[in-house]
Amino acid sequence: MLPSTAARSVDSPLSIIQCAGERVPLGGHSPTSPHLEIVSVERKKDRITAVVHAPVKQAAKLFVWDGESVLAELERNMPEGERRVNMRVPGLPTVLETTEVTVLASFQSEDTVSAAARRLE
Repeated sequence: MLPSTAARSVDSPLSIIQCAGERVPLGGHSPTSPHLEIVSVERKKDRITAVVHAPVKQAAKLFVWDGESVLAELERNMPEGERRVNMRVPGLPTVLETTEVTVLASFQSEDTVSAAARRLE
């Protein structure tokens, strides 16, 4: 038997990428309405700033993903609406020389969930 936290899709970057691309809810839950959205992603030195639009007030989990591993993550309480979220990513300038990175976000409010992804351009 798996522990209850072993397969939580809100904590899985691969699940978030898949669900965000297909606009389906994570883990078989009902979707939030409207969906969580990453409006924009910007970089300044070793920091990434994402503008996130949350459908309701609740905690969101954000990840910086290089296609193979999580470079940074945080959990932030989000108000309903837009909020700027800053994440420090150690070694980001070097990573970007050879790899694209994507900001991923998951959001759970009671029985509803949502996922979003946006590549750093």
